[in-house]
Amino acid sequence: MNIRPANFINTLKIAEIHVETWRIAYKNILPEKYLAGLSVDTSRQTWENAIKLGTPEIWVAEHNGLIIGWIAFGPSRDDDASSVVGEIEAVYVTAEYWSCGFGKGLLDTAKKKTNISRIRTFNFMGIIGKQESPEFLYFLRVHCQRCDDEIYHYWRYAIEGNTLRGFAYVS
Repeated sequence: MNIRPANFINTLKIAEIHVETWRIAYKNILPEKYLAGLSVDTSRQTWENAIKLGTPEIWVAEHNGLIIGWIAFGPSRDDDASSVVGEIEAVYVTAEYWSCGFGKGLLDTAKKKTNISRIRTFNFMGIIGKQESPEFLYFLRVHCQRCDDEIYHYWRYAIEGNTLRGFAYVS
């Protein structure tokens, strides 16, 4: 496994993984029509802009020379967060490589990288819907603790008439 900073050339693969994993992980949670309408081009533009701006940091995981996952992280976007709070904005691994250690490798890289910047805690925003993805729940159980403090972002999100809820996780 090789984990390195992403570059503009990687944004197509980052976007493909982003859309592919949403379609798999949120099947039976989000409407099929919504998932089918996710756009690789739109996702690619988002991540190109992030690389251009330098925030969040985006790193990719490679296996046998192929990008199979990525992570976006940086300082917390919360107005009331202290300087020691960081945030994982996204972490995605191609379904074929779930439960193979790549997500942990990406998370460990973000922790190591942010320790240099004195950021020690991460907010994980997880969508919890009608039926949680077993892989998502496993990842959270192994690597994180749910922060039950109401101050920490219990939020609701509506997608095409479905109300989902999210929670902050710390690692």
